Amino acid sequence: MVSSSGVKKLNLFDLPLTGRTLIEASAGTGKTYSLAFIYLRLLLGIGQNSYPRPLEVKEILVVTFTKAATQELRSRIRKNIQELRIGLLQGQHKDPIYQKLIELIVDRKWAVQQLTVAQQSMDDAAIYTIHSFCQRILTSHAFESGVLFEQTLISDEYQLKLRVAQDFWRHYFTPLDKPLAHLVLSTWRDPIALLKDIKPYLSLNLDDNNKINSDISTTIKSFYQQNYKKIEDIKQSWLASTDELVKIITESGVNKQSYSSRNLPTWINKVSTWANKPTLTFELPIELEKFKQSVLIEKTKEGKVAPYHFVFEQIDNLYQQPFNLRSQILMDIVGAIQQGLYNEKIKHGEMSFDDLIWQLNRALQAKTGERLAQSIASKYRVALIDEFQDTDPAQYQIFDRIYDKQKLDRGLLFIGDPKQAIYSFRGADIFTYLKAKQSTGENYFTMDVNHRSSASMVKSVNQLFANNDNPFIFNDIPFLPMDAAKRNQQKFLQVNNQKIAALTAYLLPDDITTNADYQEYIARYCASQIVTLLSNSSLFIDNESEQRPVTTADIAILVRTGREAEIIQQKLADCGVKSVYLSNNSSVFSSIEAKDVLNLLQAVLMPENETTLRLALMTSLLGQTMTELEQISDDQDKWESLVEEFKQYQAIWQYYGVLVMLRRMMKKRHLAENILVRQDGERILTNLMHLGELLQDASDELDSPHALIRWLTKQIVSPDPNLENHQQRLESDENLVKIITIHKSKGLEFPVVWLPFISMYRESDSQFYHDKNNDYQPTYAWLLTDEIKQQIEDERLAEDLRLLYVAMTRSVYHCSIGLAPLKKNRSAISYLLKGELRSIANMAHLVDIQLPIESKQYDPPILPNQLLSANVFTRKISNSWRVTSYTELQKHNHSVLDYNSDVINDWDEATLESDTVQANDLLYDIHHFPKGAYVGTLMHSMMENITSDSLDELSDKMIKKLNLDSVWNEVITKWMQRILLTQLQEPNLMLSQVLKGQCINELQFYLPIRSTVTSQQLDSLCKQYDRLSKLCPELDFESVQGMLKGFIDLVFEFEGKYYVVDYKSNWLGDSVDSYSQKSLEKVMCEHRYDLQYQLYCLALHRFLKSRLANYQYQTHFGGVYYLFLRGMPEHGVFYHLPEQAFIEDLDKLFEGKVPNEL
Repeated sequence: MVSSSGVKKLNLFDLPLTGRTLIEASAGTGKTYSLAFIYLRLLLGIGQNSYPRPLEVKEILVVTFTKAATQELRSRIRKNIQELRIGLLQGQHKDPIYQKLIELIVDRKWAVQQLTVAQQSMDDAAIYTIHSFCQRILTSHAFESGVLFEQTLISDEYQLKLRVAQDFWRHYFTPLDKPLAHLVLSTWRDPIALLKDIKPYLSLNLDDNNKINSDISTTIKSFYQQNYKKIEDIKQSWLASTDELVKIITESGVNKQSYSSRNLPTWINKVSTWANKPTLTFELPIELEKFKQSVLIEKTKEGKVAPYHFVFEQIDNLYQQPFNLRSQILMDIVGAIQQGLYNEKIKHGEMSFDDLIWQLNRALQAKTGERLAQSIASKYRVALIDEFQDTDPAQYQIFDRIYDKQKLDRGLLFIGDPKQAIYSFRGADIFTYLKAKQSTGENYFTMDVNHRSSASMVKSVNQLFANNDNPFIFNDIPFLPMDAAKRNQQKFLQVNNQKIAALTAYLLPDDITTNADYQEYIARYCASQIVTLLSNSSLFIDNESEQRPVTTADIAILVRTGREAEIIQQKLADCGVKSVYLSNNSSVFSSIEAKDVLNLLQAVLMPENETTLRLALMTSLLGQTMTELEQISDDQDKWESLVEEFKQYQAIWQYYGVLVMLRRMMKKRHLAENILVRQDGERILTNLMHLGELLQDASDELDSPHALIRWLTKQIVSPDPNLENHQQRLESDENLVKIITIHKSKGLEFPVVWLPFISMYRESDSQFYHDKNNDYQPTYAWLLTDEIKQQIEDERLAEDLRLLYVAMTRSVYHCSIGLAPLKKNRSAISYLLKGELRSIANMAHLVDIQLPIESKQYDPPILPNQLLSANVFTRKISNSWRVTSYTELQKHNHSVLDYNSDVINDWDEATLESDTVQANDLLYDIHHFPKGAYVGTLMHSMMENITSDSLDELSDKMIKKLNLDSVWNEVITKWMQRILLTQLQEPNLMLSQVLKGQCINELQFYLPIRSTVTSQQLDSLCKQYDRLSKLCPELDFESVQGMLKGFIDLVFEFEGKYYVVDYKSNWLGDSVDSYSQKSLEKVMCEHRYDLQYQLYCLALHRFLKSRLANYQYQTHFGGVYYLFLRGMPEHGVFYHLPEQAFIEDLDKLFEGKVPNEL
């Protein structure tokens, strides 16, 4: 343990925010709280050692390692911004740290504005996972990074990796001679086994010292030739000297208990059998090791004569180097397949998530990397890297390159805890963290107050990890004692009015020395203790006035593997305690239910096939016993009835789908009720429902039920647990005991934690280690020397210690651990206790478990029946803020003027009259062309694309879509030609010129309505200025605030003025005279098109103000044209130029500045 004196404690108000800084945040110290506070300091630019100026949210980069963490950070920062803004307005904040921050702010009005802008911009905040950050940079800097512009991001690389592994196998292994092929097949039986073996190493970016040899075939041949001769020599020597060797051993002083008259002949025979066989592989019999000269000397008692023979020395020499082809060529294979994967991805334009990091790192190390780094650093002035202990070399190199520690105009802040670095299996590298720590120099701070656990729990953890001088193996990862937060000083667990120690250790008897016995007994005892806790009067005490009872949902059992979870879940079930495994990532297709569903579907598809039908009945889902099945088979009526039932299921499947069929079967046969009475019924039923949904989704992409059967069979044979929607779902959301892996528990907290299997450990089978003589670079051990083995073991133990730390710091009130005196125990807990398990009594309550363990049953409390009722909604919802449009605003009470009833607008034309008119009565002109909303849409589309060269094509397309007689083609083409010649209001202004000039089709706009506008206000303003509006019916819409959206059909420029054009397809009558100016004004008035063009004019007015320098309404605004297409070119053109004062007053109204006249 390291003393806390001399360690800089974190002060959030003077933490340096330029250069490089590291914060080590131990478990429960409020890392996210601190990160959010630092973010606020950057936004406001306050505090000592802050960034020289306030930053915008888009200038602050926050990187973490999971999507969930980014969402949590974004939510927390948004909430803190809101609370601080309110605190500034009110002058006080409930959090004393934030209150102190408020007191440091000089210009509070400016700060409120800054926070308001930040809050509104949080959706654009640069809070990313490492992969999304890299993807954004690569996309936005494609030239500098040298990546393809369009690449497909693939989440699952398995099929690609398998394809490359198969190509490698064909290229290198298939052409090998038979002896060499035998040697390879003894190591990997096929490409799948090879891929499984090398998969952990494919993401490694190996150090230059790990030279890759591309001539793998030659290496195999050389390895074979060198070792084949050695083994053959040993075999020949052995066979020639067998009798002599037996005599030498028998007459020597070697231990005769080991080399007894029973053992020695057996060993001799097995070695002789091996020596007589042809050498196809280099696998040595384990008995051969008994005859090594060094072993024989070791087994000879002092003072006795050891057996000596040159064969024994030959055998000893043989074992000096391993006969392991794998170690000789593994890294060569990894390098070749890495290159193959790279080539395949480039060829198909694909990229994986890991490639995103690799590509950006490569780009930053290239010649143009400095320019790219400068560009990124200028965009993101300060970077906050969360959970930095989980980084890897490539990730650190990216930020190290971007944020050069010599440049103080940028800031890089790491926050993490090396004691919680537990993800090495994902590529995380604790030594990279330590290297980054060194780069921060003196800017290294710690957080030492635990806000999660009770004071007694914190003390117990302190004592346990302080018991060893190097609790985390490496000196650069010290353990600093933690303090408990004041609010947690009185917390404890109470059972039957007695205070329970925060840490309790349960020790099995000395004769429990194997892992199997340990798991069996400690799991049983753990379940028994949980029953005791739940059955007694157990309370969580926070202080004198706050307490609550313990429930099943308060208990978490932390495990390392799925097998451990399975054992403890079974023992809990035996005691009547329901539990849920939260870390189950197994595919639902690997479950028994998947095979049962396959049998069901085959029976439904072939109900007359007796074999398939019998298999379906015998599944665990239908659950027929052999007796019941025999009775059905013997009764012809029952069997035919059963066949008929499954035929009905087949019809339902084909007509309604597979999911409906399964539901009908469940209902008819009461499957849900029967399944739920089983002990694991919820799990079975959840899997069944999940499978039904997946099958239904798959059937939408397949062409037949038979194809669905094949698809399901394929999924069962090769389930993919990496597909998120295939992973088994939680079977229940009840308050159950939680079983979770230690890895997945990181970042969580639980009132009560059980660590039943903490005395177990797994030896490392890795040949990778961090070479301390080469700056701790990851290195592959071609030959495992004793020193390298010790380094690998130290790294394994160090990670186990970090896992133990993470597991114990999840608990709030209490933690229980299970111990056993296992053989050769090199577990983390044994290391901390220096091999003396009973010494834990100095820091915890020690309980000796007595065997046999009493079995207990849990009787859950029966809750009274509750009458459920829906909540009554009492709050009044204001719907004034909304996104509205002209269509909504123009609605009125239909008290229209008495106009011609034949005047029909676009919206009223519901049917195509061409269907009801006799062909011999039809007049082929535009006034008798079909009407309707769909026709109007086609006319608008035509006007958007019309040119003199496209008339025939557009006409033909419209006629085909309306399914009209081809005689209309000529009518429409001539009509469109005439439309293009329409003379508009201005001299020399023709529609064809407009469409050839500067124009924008379908200009979309959004107008903010900043304060509530009533229909009376808008109607009065319109009628005050516009002659046409005075004739119109009153507006009658609900008061509105928010946004007004719309599309202007056409905006064009002519001689420096800008005009609005709106196309109307309304049918006003059966002749051109129906489209006179008087008729146009009537239809404009009836449907309040006046309001539409007034809004369009305001939208164009604002658009031009933002785009034109020295914009003047009178100079640049030309007016609005409404073109009634059916009346053109003779009539049908309505023109109006609103007064400037009207547009300006309308602008003020929408901005919340009500004109005085209103």
